[in-house]
Amino acid sequence: MRRPPRLTRREQRLAAIPETERIEADLGGARVPVPFVASWSSELPNFTVHADPVVGGRRSLFRGGGRRGEGRPVFGKMDPGRQRLCVVRGLCQVCAGVIEGPAWLAMLLERATFQGRSLPVVREPAACTRCMAQALALCPGLRRSRPLIIP
Repeated sequence: MRRPPRLTRREQRLAAIPETERIEADLGGARVPVPFVASWSSELPNFTVHADPVVGGRRSLFRGGGRRGEGRPVFGKMDPGRQRLCVVRGLCQVCAGVIEGPAWLAMLLERATFQGRSLPVVREPAACTRCMAQALALCPGLRRSRPLIIP
């Protein structure tokens, strides 16, 4: 029986961060929560495609490399795996909690064509009421793009 490799202190600290733990970072001199779906600088931009049990074994896009909480948060960029997890399981994109009340969507005023029909674009998973209120107050991207917020 092989022994598991010994982890460095940094790896032990990162492994101890639960996947849904609230993480904060400095943004413009203030401590703000980092959305669960946000990418991190350690998550290298190398992509792979393989079967994903979250979506019934269908082939999905994955980003390889680091972990959530490692490096600096990249606000405005989503990790494809966490984004998919939120959509499929009905989780809030900010706190990763199950959305039991109203789910709020930030719809950008963009359109895409699908099977000959023009449809509004929803690029982000839903958010719970508490997190959407906080995101509207803190997120410069939401203020700048002025999305249509719908329950």
